[in-house]
Amino acid sequence: MERFWRAKPKQEQPQESIPTEGASSGVYERIKTETKWLKIIQEKKDGPEPITEKDGSIILEGMSLKIMQLFYTDEPGDASHCLQQLELAWSEKRVISIDDSLTQEQLSSKYEEFISEEEITLLKRDAAIINDMLTQMRTGMPDYQRFKDKPHSKIYYRHEEGLNQLTLYVEEVFECPLLNIFAVMGEAQLFKNWVPMMKQSEIVADVSHLRKLAYFRVALPWPFEQRECYLQACGQILKEENAAVLSMCTVDEDSWLGVALKRNPKYVRVDVHRSFIYAQMLDPTHCTLKMVINGDPHITFIPQKLINFTLKNVIGVFIRQIGKKAQKLPQEYVDLIEQKSEYYDAIMRKISQLKPGEGLADGEGQDDDEDEFQDAQGEEQYSQ
Repeated sequence: MERFWRAKPKQEQPQESIPTEGASSGVYERIKTETKWLKIIQEKKDGPEPITEKDGSIILEGMSLKIMQLFYTDEPGDASHCLQQLELAWSEKRVISIDDSLTQEQLSSKYEEFISEEEITLLKRDAAIINDMLTQMRTGMPDYQRFKDKPHSKIYYRHEEGLNQLTLYVEEVFECPLLNIFAVMGEAQLFKNWVPMMKQSEIVADVSHLRKLAYFRVALPWPFEQRECYLQACGQILKEENAAVLSMCTVDEDSWLGVALKRNPKYVRVDVHRSFIYAQMLDPTHCTLKMVINGDPHITFIPQKLINFTLKNVIGVFIRQIGKKAQKLPQEYVDLIEQKSEYYDAIMRKISQLKPGEGLADGEGQDDDEDEFQDAQGEEQYSQ
């Protein structure tokens, strides 16, 4: 049975992630990492720690443990809420310790040490990404250029002012159960088999079912060098949105939750910022997928031809392939669902928290003429 904690590594130093081109099968060897807090959670044998006092004070040790337990059991939303409670209580001088002998200076040091933990940094980063992306979606993306704009199929993009970066917005309705989308998008080690220009894709580490680290390498058209990135992802259910979301960003640091990262100096590093995937069930056989991806490919100048090539031949193909695979799962995905029954059972428990949204009217579904881009300006730019 797969657990959210892993066996202790042979050494205490961060284990090194060495990307290697693996086989095309979905079976892969993850790094079995274990952090300080995973050890604390694993070794705790008694009941839950007290969190609050009758006077409203918050006990630092109890709340810290609860936040980390939520972090490592794929409840980042609840963990963020508890963290906000702790930070508010600290600002109001309502945080105490179970150790009555601690001075205020020692308590302050202990609090700052906890707030500086890598898990807390990741929680705050995930929350910031989701809040930013939801805000953009709710505005209707008014400052985005429309490359494709149909009722059930959209591709927008925006140049970030003063930066050589693009933010992409993709929306598509698929005729498939939501679990199939989780399978196609979650088995990222298989991307190299079907994503355009993807030369290498590996899930190199995880600390829970829905918090993972992946490595990707892509080959851009000549004369550009190959690009690589380590991408961290965290999945969660947003009950208020009735949606499942995945927040993503590249790892800027030299390690990730106990895993040391080894980058190849031959490749150019890609930075992915403030990116997420939003999935919502429309009815038992239809779901909508929305993606906002902001990245810096480290290209000094991004010509319009390259933008159009990427939107049509990379993003467009990527989305169509997701739909085709999710509508009828290839055998390799069916096999993985059976082999990883505990993982997919956990996913189904998450999905069961969602209620079907507004279904499609009769005759509606994915737009026809999938290769036709409605935006006349986009077609004109691509032909130049």
